[in-house]
Amino acid sequence: MADSPVKGMGEGYLSVLVLIDGTEVPKTMVVESVDIVKELNKIPYARITLKDGDTREQKFPTSEDAMFEPGKEVEVKAGYGPGKEETLYKGILVEHGIKQSNYSGASLVLKCKDKALKLTVGRKNKVFYEQADSDIISAVVSEAGLSADVEGTSGTHKKLIQYWSTDWDFIQSRADVNSLVTIINDGEITIKKPTVSEKSELVISYGNDLVEMDMNIDSTHQYTEVGATCWSHTDLAIVTADGAKPAVNAQGDLDSGKLGAVIEPKNTVKTTPPVTKDVIQSWADSVYQRGHLSRIRGSLKFYGSAKAELGKTIELFGFGTRFVGDAYVSRIRHTVMKGQWLTEVGLGMDPQPYMEANITASSRPAGGMLPAIHGLQHGVVKQIDSDPDGEFRVLINIPIIDDQAGEGVWARMAHYYATEDCGFVFYPEVGDEVVVGFFNSDPTYPVILGSMYSSGRGITTEETHIPADPNIFKSISINKGKTRIELQDDPGKNIVKIITEDKMIIELNDDEDTILIEDPVNVNKMLMDKNGILFETDGDFVVKAKKNIKMEADINIETKSKSDTKMEAVANFSIKALAVKGEGSTTMELKGSASAKLEGGGLCEVKGGIVKIN
Repeated sequence: MADSPVKGMGEGYLSVLVLIDGTEVPKTMVVESVDIVKELNKIPYARITLKDGDTREQKFPTSEDAMFEPGKEVEVKAGYGPGKEETLYKGILVEHGIKQSNYSGASLVLKCKDKALKLTVGRKNKVFYEQADSDIISAVVSEAGLSADVEGTSGTHKKLIQYWSTDWDFIQSRADVNSLVTIINDGEITIKKPTVSEKSELVISYGNDLVEMDMNIDSTHQYTEVGATCWSHTDLAIVTADGAKPAVNAQGDLDSGKLGAVIEPKNTVKTTPPVTKDVIQSWADSVYQRGHLSRIRGSLKFYGSAKAELGKTIELFGFGTRFVGDAYVSRIRHTVMKGQWLTEVGLGMDPQPYMEANITASSRPAGGMLPAIHGLQHGVVKQIDSDPDGEFRVLINIPIIDDQAGEGVWARMAHYYATEDCGFVFYPEVGDEVVVGFFNSDPTYPVILGSMYSSGRGITTEETHIPADPNIFKSISINKGKTRIELQDDPGKNIVKIITEDKMIIELNDDEDTILIEDPVNVNKMLMDKNGILFETDGDFVVKAKKNIKMEADINIETKSKSDTKMEAVANFSIKALAVKGEGSTTMELKGSASAKLEGGGLCEVKGGIVKIN
């Protein structure tokens, strides 16, 4: 049953105990104040102030006590009456300091954090494969030597990367997009969806136990619709998901539906990476939930009670129809000072996502070593050779950094393909405009990403194919387009052509089913088409081989010349056929320098108008 925080106050005086490694701080050491804060998605902390400082001895005896060395476990208890103390906080002593003011004298100040603090120290890189977000969160917490009760999430990431972030920020970012909140209570970590039906045993009544209050109803984020989108590179289409309307705490008579009708707010969150449908669904649900839990926000301060619980609701009574009901607790603060214990609770949730509210969670541009440069910049090429460091860089001017008359900066160049002793080597020309990026946004390390056309430096000749519709012509050209490779991307009529300044041509033509090599300077030509292969030349046609030359045809082989035809062999010359016929239009002469022989296996006939033998 829910009780008022004033119940039990009359049972005795306020008792506050501070224990270090389980040992109570002696009564001789006066505890001046205690300040404890626990909040959703944050590390709980405590600030304990003790009286200290001896001006006569010029010492700080409490500070010098070994009990208060950093690293000790600290527990704070409070209650009314002896033996009634309840634990308000457990953590680790991380800071130890002294201070003095004109009003309160000297003090020892102890700052404590929950042991989950180790998740916030040091940025890391890690790759996770085939895991759900809940499994990834559990693994990160476990690797830090801690444990957490993590509610299961849907969907599995093929790959998820933690890049240069603390474990804490990485965990919170993943929890946030899955509608989960992190509750840390005395060393125990729970990561789950808000349970607005879970109540703490506490009721606050207006005019009875309330000290201060400040509550506000806000219609701004009471979305009527929430969507999320991503890109599918498989389908080349947008993938969408609609957020599910969340359950919220029953407080007041103005629900999200009524408030949403005020301005009918709709929200769509977008990302371009091809994440899964499960991911954007969880994302949309999270934005919807966070917005609706911001419906009523504020704070209540009342007499101290250990019954206020983070992530649960407390009952509000007598606050009028607008605010009465179950308020969701997102923050608890206990303050003990001058014999009085007060508890303050924060109500509702901040509608701002974790990564927007914590901009330092991401890695700092330029590593935080100097002011960064953002976005892409314009550059103008000054020189492409003689890199003083031999790094194949290009000297450029970046107008926003250095005017055209400046010395310029050497920039590395991104190539389509670059590997040892080979690659795709195309450097820009002096005077060209280039796109410049910067490694890790560091202005000292520029990289050329590509070149750009403009109306002042563009394509001015048809030979290089000015962009047109339909977009069937592509080309690679040098020498002002006089030497180029042309590609015609026309289904069934594809053409690949290489042309030089002297109009030397190699052409592969699907439209005419031909291959052409043409040399107009020396008047040489080779054509391959449906009729066969044609060689034409105004000069000699020479075929040479170190070994054999063979000619073979399924039908005929024909050799023809308009003048003499000569065939010569250093050794033997053989002709063999089913029948051999030689004919001269005027004369025919067969001669052997040593001997000659004419022989027939059957009939041997020698015939002429006149036959002369010897």
